[in-house]
Amino acid sequence: MKKQWVLVADGSRAKILKRENHSLIHAFPTYHAADMVSPLDKDSKRLGRVKESHETLKHTHSPHQDYKDAGKKEFVRKISGIINGNLNEYDHLVLIAPAERLGEIRGYLQGSVKEKITREINKDLVKAPLEEVYRYATELPDS
Repeated sequence: MKKQWVLVADGSRAKILKRENHSLIHAFPTYHAADMVSPLDKDSKRLGRVKESHETLKHTHSPHQDYKDAGKKEFVRKISGIINGNLNEYDHLVLIAPAERLGEIRGYLQGSVKEKITREINKDLVKAPLEEVYRYATELPDS
């Protein structure tokens, strides 16, 4: 029998589920970004320096960095690593995530994992009940 896994993720939570008969169960506990990603301390970064050309004054400026987005990308990278590391545990993979996260997940997955993806759903279902996730994961794709 073919084994199917379903990854349901957003930028801060992820569920890795496996299909058993006509339902989904957790293959791993629910992952939370706060537990997996160290908080980015923007105050610990050294500020850049700018020197005025006509004076001897120097100014500091903050580098432009979206710390929330960087944390989300790090979380998605770690979740994708778990999927990559358990390649032999599933035959089919369904990805369910918002569009931006789907692209990031795809970017971190190995080629052999990408071959096992049978469906990608652009939807945030992390907080949805498992029955609803099951319906989305198993319904036939639009023709």
